[in-house]
Order: sequence, then structure tokens, then C-alpha cells
Amino acid sequence: MTSSLSEGDLALKRYANGRLLGLRVNRYSFWSHWRELADYYLPRRYKWLITPNQWNRGSPMNQNIIDNCGTIAARDLAAGITTGVSSPTRPWFGLKVGRIDTTQTSPTSLWLAEVVRLMRLVFQESNFYTGVAQLWADLVLFNTAVMIIYEDFDDVIRCINP
Repeated sequence: MTSSLSEGDLALKRYANGRLLGLRVNRYSFWSHWRELADYYLPRRYKWLITPNQWNRGSPMNQNIIDNCGTIAARDLAAGITTGVSSPTRPWFGLKVGRIDTTQTSPTSLWLAEVVRLMRLVFQESNFYTGVAQLWADLVLFNTAVMIIYEDFDDVIRCINP
């Protein structure tokens, strides 16, 4: 059986697979830290990642939380970052092309202002702000976070925090 990939494609595939393996090895060293943080601060957030196929509904998960001060502090810090960086109640981002921004009256500037208005509308009508709040909470506690944004027929975008 012959391969349909060229020599360059095979080299790229080998490189990508090696890189992926290296990234997985690096990530694995953090799993014990993430497990401990989750056990003591947010046991329901990363239980599925730390112990795959071990999810028992209704089982006690808060056995390691003696005092909830750390959980409350992480929640308050994430809420403060959300409010300060990506608040749904005030403009927190803008668009610019070169030196042209939305404060001018050129056609490009007016177009940029309309795009910003539409982006804010999409963010407000979707679950973006819920997803970004979870993103900040994960970043505060686990020092890593991800949010995937998918196209959605009803809400234009759908945000997921794996």
C-alpha cells in the first residue's frame, strides 16, 4: 500500500506528531497541580479532566475544602478581572486600521464603528460573557484557560469552556 502523502507532507506530519507528544508530556506534569487546586478550590470544575471516566453523579467532592476563603478569593478576583477587562456594561474594546479608528469621520472610521457595534451586539446576545467569566476564573485558579467560539445559527456564536 502506497502513501498519498509527499515526502514534505510526511516530514511535516512527523514534526507535528512529535510536537504534540512533547506538549502532552509538558501538560502531564501540571495535572497533579491542577488536581490539587481543583480538590481544594473548585472540585466540580476539573473533576472530569483529572480522573477521566470516574465521574460519579452525586458523590461527595468537597471533602478537602476546610475553609472556603480561597474559593471566595478566587471568585472575587475573577469577577474583578471580568469587570475590569471585559465588562458587558461598558465598551472594553475598539477596532483600528492603521491610524484610523472609530473617533474619526472617514468612511473607514464609520465602518469600524458599525463593526464594533455589531460585535458588541453579538457578544450580548450570545453566551460570550458567561464564557469569558469562566475563562477568567480558570485563569485565576489554574493559570491556564481556553474558550472555543463556534458559529451558531441562533446566536451567531456559541462559546464553550472545555
